[in-house]
Amino acid sequence: MTFRQAQQQLVVTDAEKGFDPLGRFYDFVINPNTGKCEAIWVQSLFGLRILFADDINRWQDDLIHVNSAEFLHIPESLPRRKKTFD
Repeated sequence: MTFRQAQQQLVVTDAEKGFDPLGRFYDFVINPNTGKCEAIWVQSLFGLRILFADDINRWQDDLIHVNSAEFLHIPESLPRRKKTFD
């Protein structure tokens, strides 16, 4: 998958009948020390949010699945991860 293809991905929650869209993939958050993808930026209806890689259930069929919208974090509310985002 190319970066351009990733930008077309929807972030969704699994629902009983299909899924509920939360936003669209925006960019990767890469740890500069390890090169590991720590999180992704998601463009939601409420602005840019952070979704940690550990909170992604699966990424397939052009959809990024999570359990809940609660996994979309406001970056300023995550002081312990500040160094990663700078």
